[in-house]
Amino acid sequence: MQKVPLTIASRCQRLDFGRISLPEIEKHLRKIAQAEGFVIDDKAINLISRTAEGGMRDAISLLDQLVSFAGNKITFDDAVTVFGTADEELLFSFGSALAEGDTAKALKLIEQGVSEGKSTLQLIRDLVGHFRNLLHIVVGSGEALELTKDYLERLKQQAVLFSLPKLKECIRALSRAEMDMKWHPHGRLVLEVALLELIGEGSPIARREAAVAPDVSPDAAGQRISHIRAHWQDILEAVKKKLVFAYVSLHEGEPLEINDKGKLVVAFRRGYAFHKERLEEAKNKAAVEEALREVIGEKVLIDCKVLEGKKETLLSPRAVAEFFEGRIL
Repeated sequence: MQKVPLTIASRCQRLDFGRISLPEIEKHLRKIAQAEGFVIDDKAINLISRTAEGGMRDAISLLDQLVSFAGNKITFDDAVTVFGTADEELLFSFGSALAEGDTAKALKLIEQGVSEGKSTLQLIRDLVGHFRNLLHIVVGSGEALELTKDYLERLKQQAVLFSLPKLKECIRALSRAEMDMKWHPHGRLVLEVALLELIGEGSPIARREAAVAPDVSPDAAGQRISHIRAHWQDILEAVKKKLVFAYVSLHEGEPLEINDKGKLVVAFRRGYAFHKERLEEAKNKAAVEEALREVIGEKVLIDCKVLEGKKETLLSPRAVAEFFEGRIL
């Protein structure tokens, strides 16, 4: 409409089509089924209506595909097969795996979905939708979801396993993975890494590692931080070889202390929050921790913090010079 001249637009009628409600679509699909003489499950009708996203014509087209595939008796499984979506059992199993921190179960579920013919891109979209549904339940807006009563009840049962921050983290991580998957040659790998990062410290592997807790007594912590400071330049060089962006951010920080969890705290001056946030990204953090392991000879995890004090420039001339392998004149 923006390209239509006002002299033409003023002589036109503009009709904005809105989404049709889920109950209206379901009612019309049942009417079609009755008129055409075939039987279809209520759950299949609900899935068609939700997949159509408010479009009646799309819903009728999907129904036509199902009739061509399944004949005069259409089940929910038929709809799942034709649309390539993840069935609710698979989605709830994924939710349980994340809530329990079960890495092996999550990876097996990905294998199950792929072996059933589901694309990893569609699978991750369905997972985003599932955690969105759980989010609505947790914040108390479940009535906004156009779902069956049985499905809502199952969502309520699983929602108690998640906190609001965890659900938001799941949605953000899976949404990022969906974007990355469009450009990555190995979409399944993107999904696997995203789920592993979400499970994080809740996984059995992480719990076993946590069982062997490092010595965080004052004397031991003092010795470890002194050792790290003495080899800080070596650590920076090791990080630079692995990931230059991690190096640029780490270069602006300094080893502050070993905290009560045995983690190295990398401190940044006020005004350097950008570098702190950049270093906290999973790939940058992993590069630093791997470099620490290589140089120090033991596994050291990191935490980042910004120190209070005088605000300084965001990027020092020294860091810029080293990044471009130049020198200050």
